[in-house]
Amino acid sequence: MDSKIVGTLVALAVVIGGVVVYVAQNDADGTNDPVTNGKMTVNLNYGTIWEAPRVVDAYNGAIALDRYLGNTPHVMDMSIQTTMGGYPAVNYQYGAITSINNIAASGDNVWNVFILNSSNSWERAADTLGWYKPFGDYDVSHRTANIAVIYGTQSDAQTKISSYTPSVTSAIVPVSDINNNEYFKATFYIKISQDASVLAALGSTTVQGTDTITPALINRGVYVTGYGSDLYLALKNAFPNGVSGQDAVPKVTSGGYDTVYSWIYTFLNLATIQVAGADTPNNYEDDRWAWWQQYAIFSVDQTGNVMGNTSDFSLGLYSTIDDAPLTTYSYALYFAIGSA
Repeated sequence: MDSKIVGTLVALAVVIGGVVVYVAQNDADGTNDPVTNGKMTVNLNYGTIWEAPRVVDAYNGAIALDRYLGNTPHVMDMSIQTTMGGYPAVNYQYGAITSINNIAASGDNVWNVFILNSSNSWERAADTLGWYKPFGDYDVSHRTANIAVIYGTQSDAQTKISSYTPSVTSAIVPVSDINNNEYFKATFYIKISQDASVLAALGSTTVQGTDTITPALINRGVYVTGYGSDLYLALKNAFPNGVSGQDAVPKVTSGGYDTVYSWIYTFLNLATIQVAGADTPNNYEDDRWAWWQQYAIFSVDQTGNVMGNTSDFSLGLYSTIDDAPLTTYSYALYFAIGSA
């Protein structure tokens, strides 16, 4: 894996119409240093006046508020992981606020969260802060570089934010600063099992490669590079027309089941297939299925097969950015028979 280039994101503050606007700029000092993380502006109000806004380096809104508060007493849910039934699970309350400066929800008074959206308007956050990020390739409804946190009733908070003009705002990291940037570079190992039952089940199914990443290479196992603020977006960057997955953040609920962001439905034209047991529909014990096994930590044996434990989380929850809650620089997708 390529080592990361040491670089610093510098910033330039300019005055536009009397308002100081924070502008993310990766070449303000002429060094052409690459962007290494996001920057977010945090605005806070829990009294009669707004606290001084501040720009912080942050991968997402939860990290931004936590850094902004610093030594100020605060209780937030800062883990993207939880457990369910004794197994690892996604924490959809990542970034939820319990208290700030020892002030917790009381009656109708709560901690209200707002984001500055793509239309440059404040809107109430639909999800907790950990699901909002300042990157141009990320889901537009959860893409923001500016957050406001207000204590009070929902009505009072809406009145305050409606009349609030921030003195400092941060900019979204553009896609042009993500692509071909070593800090956002993910390496994928892609492989289709050559197990006879897998190949028989695939039959004449066409593997969708690219001009340079051919089906023959994918069958043998091939390393591919992509760029993105998370690994799902990096995989889409590497295969622009080859990934069909859950794009909504943080999840979609249907029929009582949650489908997490970045869950892959089809990749390279391959979806989950049954490789054994179809001829005995009343006996589930002999059923065997193949799908895209995913590995955040893995090794490749001499035959090109993937070894290791499959990932506990979908690939969009991982990033190559060190500030992210789950970090990895390489990831394997192995179309093979699963163990369950």
